[in-house]
Amino acid sequence: MNFVHCRFCKSTNLGNYGNRYTKQGKKKRYKCKECNRTFTYDDGFLNMKTPRHIVVEALQLYLEGLSLSKVQYHIKAFHGFKIHRPSILYWMKKYSKLLKDFIKKQKPKIKGDVHVDEVFLKNREEWNYFWDAIDRDTKYVLATNWTQERDDKSAKQLMHDLKYCSDDTPPAIVTDGLWEYIRAVKFYFYHRCPHIRLVGLPDKLFNNPIERLQNSIKERYKVMRCFNSFESARAILDMWIVYYNFIRPHMSLGGKTPAEVAGLDLDLGQNKLMNLIFFFNIYSELSLT
Repeated sequence: MNFVHCRFCKSTNLGNYGNRYTKQGKKKRYKCKECNRTFTYDDGFLNMKTPRHIVVEALQLYLEGLSLSKVQYHIKAFHGFKIHRPSILYWMKKYSKLLKDFIKKQKPKIKGDVHVDEVFLKNREEWNYFWDAIDRDTKYVLATNWTQERDDKSAKQLMHDLKYCSDDTPPAIVTDGLWEYIRAVKFYFYHRCPHIRLVGLPDKLFNNPIERLQNSIKERYKVMRCFNSFESARAILDMWIVYYNFIRPHMSLGGKTPAEVAGLDLDLGQNKLMNLIFFFNIYSELSLT
C-alpha cells in the first residue's frame, strides 16, 4: 500500500527524485506529477536538527526513569552530542500529543475485569489527581485523566473514555470506596456490567493490578520530586502511558507488551518508540485520503 502523499496537494501520483542528505541521514525525495513540487516524506522527524536516533534514545531514557541531567550526560558521553534539557521536554510534549491522538483511535480487546483508581501527585505547591483504568488480564491502560480536583466530573470523564476506548464491555469494573465512582459507573454503564466496590484494607488486596501500575508511576515521578506545571505533567504522564502500553515488556505477560496481548500488535520491531512514531505518520497520511 502506498502511504506516501504529496505534502502540498495530497496526490499519490509521485515519481522518484533522488536523495537528500541531512543530519537525519539519507532521505528519499519525491516529485509530485500533479503540482510539480519536490519533497521528502515526513517520518516524524522532519526539519529536526537533532538526529532521530538521539531524539528517540533521549525520550526512552527519560521514560525509563533517568533525570534530564542524566539523560543529557548519557547522550554526551556515549554519542558526543550535546542536547539541552528544555529540548527533551519539548520532544516529550510534541510526541506525547501526537501519539496519544493516534493511540486513542485504537480499539484494544478487554479480556478481564477493569480496575480503576486515582493517585495524587504534586504539581509545584498543590496536589493534583491522576485517574487510570487498567485491564486485569492484559495490563493495558484503557483510560486516564489528569485533573486538579477529585470530583464527580473527573470520575465521569474517566468512565466516558473507558466506555468508548473499546468495542468490548468490561466483565466488571472494580473501584475503591470513592462515592464519585458509583454515579459515574451507573451513568455510563447502567446495569450492563457489575460494579465491585472495595471498601476497607482487606478488600484492597484484590485491587493489586491498579496498585502495581500506580507504584510504577510513582517510581518515575519520585525522580522529579514534583511537576513544574499542570500541562507539562499531562504530557509526561500521557507519554509514560504510551511507553507502558506499547514499548515496555511486561514480566507477567511473558515479555510481551500490554498492547500485544490486547490485540494491538503493530509489529514495532526492536526500536519500538521510533517505529511507533513512524506508524503515526503512516496513519496521518492514510487518514487524508
